[in-house]
Amino acid sequence: MKKYFENFLPAFKEYLFAWVFFLGLLLFSIGYFKLFGDDLMIWIYDYSKNIGSLTMSSAVFMGLVKSYQFLKIFKEELSKIIYGKEFFGEREHLEEAWVNISKQLCKQKFSKISTDLFKTIENYYLPINHDFYYTENSLEAHIEYDEDNPGYIVITEEYCYTINTDDADCFNIEFTSKTPFSNEDNKITSYKLLEFKINDKPLEFEDTELKIHETTSKINNKNLNVSFKHKHHCEKNLTKYKIYRKQQKIYSIKENPYKMFTAFWIYKNFKFTLTYPTNMVFEWEGVGVQNKWKLTRDKKKNFKILKAEYNGLLFKKQGFVMFFKEY
Repeated sequence: MKKYFENFLPAFKEYLFAWVFFLGLLLFSIGYFKLFGDDLMIWIYDYSKNIGSLTMSSAVFMGLVKSYQFLKIFKEELSKIIYGKEFFGEREHLEEAWVNISKQLCKQKFSKISTDLFKTIENYYLPINHDFYYTENSLEAHIEYDEDNPGYIVITEEYCYTINTDDADCFNIEFTSKTPFSNEDNKITSYKLLEFKINDKPLEFEDTELKIHETTSKINNKNLNVSFKHKHHCEKNLTKYKIYRKQQKIYSIKENPYKMFTAFWIYKNFKFTLTYPTNMVFEWEGVGVQNKWKLTRDKKKNFKILKAEYNGLLFKKQGFVMFFKEY
């Protein structure tokens, strides 16, 4: 019997409004239809009708409250499903939901360009097609004049950064450069990859392409093109890879009166240090960045030092450019 009541009571509470409504309907019917005959006092039937009507009204109110509570719970649970990790954990759902939400946010002002806008953001600002990003980024560059070739400079650069990846297979390391030179250059303009390390180990060039070739850009000018691509196979359970690259370029400052750096993908924070001759000056410009570069300058006896720091995210094609001058 105890077990019966234990099972019965939760169900009774769950449908209490229905039981109350049934009781009210029963009382109202007794009074309205005078089910026990006319011998009963009239006030008993009136009392039964009034109590039954009030009871049914109370039951209806209880049912509405119950329905509201149910709808609220249903809404909350539905929200958990729609916005929960289980739903957004699947990539196709995530991209579709992001596009739909973005369209609703922008449809009033950007409805005519919304598709192009989303594609540009997806391709250039969201890490959908790349499973890695860069941290601990630093570039140290040293400029000096080429004593054997007036008008030419030698610039030695050391890049150091960390690739963070969740891709269990591999990632690509890529960089390119294009250096203009005149027809009177006599093979002075050059590029050398002096050193390349991954996690302090020299790079194995098995899956690596380093191409250096010339192209003509106009009648009296040519380009020295450098392209580098390395497909690195990841180690098991390793998600961080420290990259070190040292390179040296020689070129005419007249043909290349600038130094430029732009991000290949997503960079978090960046530090740049430059040492250069005391008789050289430059103009600094940020390229496409939202925040400002923090610049500090120092001067030694034989050279100048520039330090630049960017705190925040650098996206593809963002960085800086320096225009060199002499006086």
